Amino acid sequence: MINYRQLLKEVLMPDEMREAMYGLLIAGDKDREMILSGEKTVSIRTGFRRYKPDTTIMLGCHWKSWAVLATVTKVRYCILKDVTPEEVRKEGFGNLNELFSDLKQYYSDINWESQVTVIEWADVQGTLVE
Repeated sequence: MINYRQLLKEVLMPDEMREAMYGLLIAGDKDREMILSGEKTVSIRTGFRRYKPDTTIMLGCHWKSWAVLATVTKVRYCILKDVTPEEVRKEGFGNLNELFSDLKQYYSDINWESQVTVIEWADVQGTLVE
């Protein structure tokens, strides 16, 4: 006889819950090429973003229909003015002012005191099919 109560418990409350895969939307052909070449290994987003080191994320763009996988290596929370020069460089910018101007396109209310999440990744996997 099937124990439906036990079966339902196993389905709804498994012993080991797997984490959901997170994604990062990346806009533009330049960023895509920089990710694939390894030049861009950071994304800086406003607010608190729940990414965890040693997890797989999907980097992609809904406008250009591409996606690759990467492993999150570091997540740091700070205010925008405290983003390091190295993080700015890994995001693909020459200085913090260039980064600020770019972020302003996406987040109109951003300022130097805004909370940001710095997401760093490595081990990009996948190929593009045009």
